[in-house]
Amino acid sequence: MAVNTASGVSALYGKTVVGISAGGYHSVALCSDGTVATWGRNYVGALGDNTTTDRLAPVAVNTSPLAVGERFTLVGDSSAYHSLAVVAAPPAPEINLTGNSVSIPDGDATPNLADGTAFGSAEANLTS
Repeated sequence: MAVNTASGVSALYGKTVVGISAGGYHSVALCSDGTVATWGRNYVGALGDNTTTDRLAPVAVNTSPLAVGERFTLVGDSSAYHSLAVVAAPPAPEINLTGNSVSIPDGDATPNLADGTAFGSAEANLTS
């Protein structure tokens, strides 16, 4: 299948496609940066670009409903008229700080007397 990837015309310009799904009337491409492009018949807004305009070149799927850090991770067609995309949040960072016989799971930096991380406070005077 030939797909338009021209600069200024296609949402796939400069992108790396890592997943693709072709339905009866439109196609969906998942890009390595977590964005999705669609093209074809836009029956009842199936392309996800907030229009009902048919598209010969790929257009970006609207990402405004996604929360910060969320991205598309999988695309597919469920019928000739509908597509789906799975959205995932980035994994929570995991870290385990260990030292002085104390282990602090998940990088919790909340001062705590039990794990020896409550160091109290000190006044600092800065002079120029």
